Formats: sequence, C-alpha cells, structure tokens
Amino acid sequence: MWEQVKPITLLLEQDNEDGSRFLLHFYSHDYELIRLKEASHFDKHGVLIGDYSRLVDVHCECKYDLNFFVERLSRKSTQQLVEYFENPNIYIEYYF
Repeated sequence: MWEQVKPITLLLEQDNEDGSRFLLHFYSHDYELIRLKEASHFDKHGVLIGDYSRLVDVHCECKYDLNFFVERLSRKSTQQLVEYFENPNIYIEYYF
C-alpha cells in the first residue's frame, strides 16, 4: 500500500561546529516516521567527505551508515523536522 502513496520529502542542510556541513534528504509516508533517503557530508571547503544512500547502502558502497547522520542531527535541524512534518512526537529511523 505504501508504494502507492507519494512520500513527503524534505531537503535539509545542517552546518556543523567543525565547519563541515550535511545535506540530508528525508522522506515520510505518514508524518510519524521519517526516513533518511540520502545524505552527504562536506568539509568546510565544500569537498565531499562521505555519503549515505538507502539504495546504494544495500550494496555496501557508502562510506557512512544511516546512524552516522541521525546521531549528529543538531537541535536546530531536529526542530526544523518537527515543524515541517508538524508532529512533535515524530520518530527518525535508527538502526540498533
């Protein structure tokens, strides 16, 4: 059924304390669970350091895993997710 529903997407950019930045592409089908589709990590000069992709990760070609980016979300980014998806109790997918 979820394959028939068009996901809600959000492209988010996060500046980190060390000068690097994340470019994060989230999606959700139901406003309750957000999944990270793709993410990139750039250094302070804009050079790609590493990335994650849900599709490529299956083939183990990504430098980082999903948790690397989820663990490093800033308060500001988290607040933007809550506001965008209009749910203060939203969950972000995380693998244990």
